[in-house]
Amino acid sequence: MIAYEVYPFAKVGGLADVLGALPKAIEKSGAKVTIFMPLHKVVLKNSQKFGYQLSEIAQSIPVENVQTKETFDLYRSQLPSSSVTVYFIANDYYFSAENVYEGPDLAEQAIFFSAASIQAMRHLSEQFDVVHAHDWQTGLVPVYLKTLYRVDPFFSRTAIVFTIHNLGYQGIFSPNYMKFAGLPGYLFNIDGLEFYGKINFLKGGILFSDIVTTVSPTYAQEIQTEEYGEKLDGVLRLRSEDLYGILNGIDYEEFNPATDRRIYVNYDINNIEKKYEQEDVAERTEPPNERGCSVDRHDKQIGRSERVGPHRKDRRLFVPLRSAVRRARYGGEEVRRDVPTAPEKVPEQSFQQHEVRRRTCAEDLRRL
Repeated sequence: MIAYEVYPFAKVGGLADVLGALPKAIEKSGAKVTIFMPLHKVVLKNSQKFGYQLSEIAQSIPVENVQTKETFDLYRSQLPSSSVTVYFIANDYYFSAENVYEGPDLAEQAIFFSAASIQAMRHLSEQFDVVHAHDWQTGLVPVYLKTLYRVDPFFSRTAIVFTIHNLGYQGIFSPNYMKFAGLPGYLFNIDGLEFYGKINFLKGGILFSDIVTTVSPTYAQEIQTEEYGEKLDGVLRLRSEDLYGILNGIDYEEFNPATDRRIYVNYDINNIEKKYEQEDVAERTEPPNERGCSVDRHDKQIGRSERVGPHRKDRRLFVPLRSAVRRARYGGEEVRRDVPTAPEKVPEQSFQQHEVRRRTCAEDLRRL
């Protein structure tokens, strides 16, 4: 598997949760799983917090095809509570930013990482039955494997899976990056990487993979429509026979109320009443936060646990949410909506437009 973030090494959104849990589940089925990810700055910081070890296994490995003098070092660790090996692509120029999705040049960064991941496989002499790439940052991995490496015996038996976690983020850049990536010019056409005069990394991943997956059966159908297809609905319909929606799962070891140390009272199906003891403890021990919000299990709350942003189709939530709020108001009840603060303001503006009172109580929502 190849991805930009994996929990607990680096986490920004749901991709990290999937990459932290799915490999362990696949491993339990009897398959050997290996992960490749960048050595972000936060990976080094999190090593102390989560107690994993990093070991350097190779230095100054050159990257084929990419027009750069930059090389990479290779580090190794292990996904906690598993035998899954995690390899880290280390390069101070491309992966020294404080945040995972920042860098001197995001297009060059993704190109370098995709090419370096392929080079790392060859350096390790590990032939994989399946290469599974995730999101636009790895979209060129399938492109490389199906073009520049198509006759390479090392990858002759390798199938390619590409997963779309969020179609709204596609990696759209100037076609000038084709030269930097070392990709042949014939790929810049409507049946290849070209996208309204630019190149689209996500489109490359969709077109050049053997199988395309996404996060649910419903989402797989939605993204093939003009409304939710983000201008790639035609491409996705073209791959419809190879497009599968697989519902995201959950790591029951990580999110287990019977053992979770982050909650006040542990409980399971045999003593579910302790769940309400936790709420009582929270009310007694947690003072109102700086925004004036407090935890009260008698409040009528509407909560939503997911990342919000301009690419999310949040309007699907608004009609039922507005109806619920109005019913609560007409019944003489007060409804509190708790939504974590997000840097993107578009969804918050939409909530305001639909007459939902904005009170941001992120800490309360996290505790509950």
